[in-house]
Amino acid sequence: GFGQAMVGRLLAACIARGIEPHLGLKAERLIVEAGRVVGVEFAGGRSIRAERGVILATGGFEWNEGLKKTFLRGPLDMPASPPGNTGDGLKLAMAAGAALGNMTSAWWVPTLSMGGAQWAGGEQRSMPVLIERTLPHSLLVNRAGKRFCNEAINYSSLAGAFHLFDPATYDYPNSPAYLVFDAQYRTRYPLGPVMPFDALPDWVAQADSLEGLAAKIGVDAAQLLQTVERFNTHAASAEDPDFGRGVSRYDHFYGDRSRPGAAATLGPVDTGPFYAVEIKLGALGTNGGAKTNAAAQVLDVEGEPIPGLYGAGNVISCPTGSVYAGAGGTLGPALTFGCIAGRAAARLANQ
Repeated sequence: GFGQAMVGRLLAACIARGIEPHLGLKAERLIVEAGRVVGVEFAGGRSIRAERGVILATGGFEWNEGLKKTFLRGPLDMPASPPGNTGDGLKLAMAAGAALGNMTSAWWVPTLSMGGAQWAGGEQRSMPVLIERTLPHSLLVNRAGKRFCNEAINYSSLAGAFHLFDPATYDYPNSPAYLVFDAQYRTRYPLGPVMPFDALPDWVAQADSLEGLAAKIGVDAAQLLQTVERFNTHAASAEDPDFGRGVSRYDHFYGDRSRPGAAATLGPVDTGPFYAVEIKLGALGTNGGAKTNAAAQVLDVEGEPIPGLYGAGNVISCPTGSVYAGAGGTLGPALTFGCIAGRAAARLANQ
């Protein structure tokens, strides 16, 4: 359900306790009195007192170009999250003197942008590429037409490959990349929302030959042919001596598990027509922000709690650092620290 079931259950729990969400409010400033956070001021002049404390849980800053350029270690081109994550909570924490941690990192994931898919505000909508790059009869190439990674590795770790920096060209040669696949893939597997029996959308490049496909996506045809030929030679035997695709059991997870062993993720790209889509590095969210202690209290630059200010979710420096444990790796810490923050605010209200 893409998280809707969980959100619905949490909302139902709030309503059952007489807690009414207030929508359409943009927080602009924390109210601080005698060194303690006691409320929030919103756009339009409205303010809310919160004597027991304020909990920041606003998400990350992956839709804020200025903050991304300031903090992240490399490009985050197409977020997979809703565009409301613009760092409002982070700026509130910074204005209150919060110390920051883990600011160079994010919950990275390669993304695919579908033409015509937009958010309500007109922002480009992108989807995480979890399955498509791991299926047989596909491979990823960079702008030079070369493979550069194990396509089936966990999506968060792929950021290292996309963020490879070339000091000679002062560029990131692997971004954007292209997922190249053939007719065998097209007739068996989905591509995002596009099923094998669906008409091909215009954001998918198609050609009868690899040379023609190279021309459409703007990569060197000779290099692409060489890359695919080498890949096919080994994929026919379900092997990948270059990047080890299929060696790990993890590599098989999102692949075609009706096929044995490494064949779940490896298969030649040799049957026309051939297809390609552009892949960029996005994120499920950033995971750096205000530092907290074990009671979810936001800490100042001296490491002391800021009285009355708490945090949970992607607005804080993630409790697991930049380590991504797997699916739910963002939700578990957010729910846990949300619970801790609420209990701590009630317990420490007068301290």
